[in-house]
Amino acid sequence: MKYPIVVDSAGKNWAAWDNRFWPSTYLVDKKGNVRYRWDGELNVSGVKGEEIMQKKIELLLGEKE
Repeated sequence: MKYPIVVDSAGKNWAAWDNRFWPSTYLVDKKGNVRYRWDGELNVSGVKGEEIMQKKIELLLGEKE
């Protein structure tokens, strides 16, 4: 994988993030703040979640620090 993945066998990280769905995708800004969250699969049932999140990533990358 080209990005960090959390292995959370004990469920501590799951609880700390108040996660309710699997999978969940979080986008974190340059300051470490969670700015966007997507619950569930990105492209399930024709929803274009991956495309939506890519646009959010581009917005975050374009922000000044």
